[in-house]
Amino acid sequence: MGFWGSALYANDSTCDVRNSYIKYLEEGLNNQEAYEKTLEMYKGDIGDQDEPLLWFALAETQWKLGRLMPDVKSKALEWIEKGGCLELWEDTTGGAAAWQKTLIKLKEKLERPLPKERKIRKPPEHNNNQWNLYDVYAYQLHGEEASESGLFGKYIILQKIGEGEHQHEGICMRIQVFDHLFDEMPVLNDLKGLRLLPLSNPRVSAKGHEIVMSRYIYTSTLDKRTRYPAKRLVFLGNHPCQVGKEYADEWALDWYLTDFYLVDFFRVWKGLIYEYKNEGEARYKNPKGKLEGHGLGLLIYDEIFEVREVYASALCKGLSNQAAFLKTVEELGQKYIGSKKESLFWYALADVQSNVGRLLPEVHQKTLEFIARSGGLDLCGENSYSRDDWEEALENLQFKLNEPKQWQCPLIKLRQQQKGFHNRWKINDIYAYQFHGEEAQKDGLGGKYILLQKIGAISKGVGVQIVIHALDCVFDKIPTLSDMERLRILPLYIPRPSRQEKLPFEGAMCMNKSMFVREEENYPATYLTFIGNKQGPVNRQLGSTEEWGNIDAKLVKYYQFWHRKNYETIEYGIYKYREFSPIDRHGQ
Repeated sequence: MGFWGSALYANDSTCDVRNSYIKYLEEGLNNQEAYEKTLEMYKGDIGDQDEPLLWFALAETQWKLGRLMPDVKSKALEWIEKGGCLELWEDTTGGAAAWQKTLIKLKEKLERPLPKERKIRKPPEHNNNQWNLYDVYAYQLHGEEASESGLFGKYIILQKIGEGEHQHEGICMRIQVFDHLFDEMPVLNDLKGLRLLPLSNPRVSAKGHEIVMSRYIYTSTLDKRTRYPAKRLVFLGNHPCQVGKEYADEWALDWYLTDFYLVDFFRVWKGLIYEYKNEGEARYKNPKGKLEGHGLGLLIYDEIFEVREVYASALCKGLSNQAAFLKTVEELGQKYIGSKKESLFWYALADVQSNVGRLLPEVHQKTLEFIARSGGLDLCGENSYSRDDWEEALENLQFKLNEPKQWQCPLIKLRQQQKGFHNRWKINDIYAYQFHGEEAQKDGLGGKYILLQKIGAISKGVGVQIVIHALDCVFDKIPTLSDMERLRILPLYIPRPSRQEKLPFEGAMCMNKSMFVREEENYPATYLTFIGNKQGPVNRQLGSTEEWGNIDAKLVKYYQFWHRKNYETIEYGIYKYREFSPIDRHGQ
């Protein structure tokens, strides 16, 4: 659970509880049912250090909607009197006082007369998966960004190449975009010879870095209307193609912002060359180390990502802010200070220190000096777009550094984040996991083993969250590498039921999980045995985030549901499930 401020909803837990409770009301449940469902979902927080946040969020949301239940009010007031979660702010400057003010305001609100009960309407439904696989559409650029760039009215080609369950937006289709603009409506034959447009930005990297060539896309709802641009899309036909790699990348495209993203990606990649492999992987290499695309926000993930890592790791190990700064200078100063990239070192250090509320005066001053002379601009070459982008990035950083910071990220949360997004496993590492929980004992799986394998990683906060998949077989004793031969992947989700008995359920599947640790003791080291490192079956369908503390019960549930059920391989590393009878949904 992460904090980014001292306000009631400036943390993951209260936001999740509020959103879940409101979602249940939107689904038509009454207040009691929505309350019980929310408690069931977050029952793991009861007795945990985050329990007060559950009651605070429930009470505030119910009060605002005119539905505050006496028990919820009583629980929230009880935790307010105890100073619930105040211990999380004990090592911050001013954080504890700010949190106390938040609790006082909440108490005052809960003791005021209840407002009139507000009606909760179900948000309009929209289909995020309405194209057939390989459908090709022409999209006409029409927004403000297109107009400012001289691209208004031009056409670009989009194609659906897959579908899956995005962790935030549900079932969505995945699209790729072709890197060419047409003055007139294109036809299907115009696809020949076109390269794909990368859907991420280039970064400074002499070694080369992977670029995203496809993304999920969804329809947002604004002003009670869906924003699917039907008038701007023209169907060109269906054209089977080789499906590119799916990326462990969280964010998806929004149809409402399609113009903004496509214009941006088209402009930044114009004239740049990247390598595209047959397996669908694409890499961009910037041998001269020039700044291209959205500068600072992405630079910290390549050559100077280590600045953030060294500083944050030192801080989490108990070093003072000054000592963590000196350690970073000691380890990386020789590489950057005095070189053409010195400005990048100070920008990255100032950025991460600002993020955690620990910006040192000397770092602040040094960074502003480089900003004043546009440090790093010489790395942009003659690309006018990159130069403009870099100047804008420096303006944003300067504004961020000069903004008063009254909140300091609690050190306990930094430590938890560093532990939780650990990266102990190497790519393709395989571990045997031993079932040991209550659900496993009840279902006869206690003491048995299942194989888990790391297949990727996602950058998060100051660390890395690993992505794993499981293999669909349970062993009575610790397996070996040879035991994974010919094993299929175990889907790590339960599919939604089909709405009509006569029609099949059909959809792409979630085949992996990105794993984190809420508390260090929840990492099941005792029940994990390293087996070896070996390339496993291909899996390119990203599922949701899961906590290691819940993995035993979840694996039991997934194994019991999918054992002896069939699913199809529809493309390289992409799977689909079909079921003609309604599925009993047990939850995910």
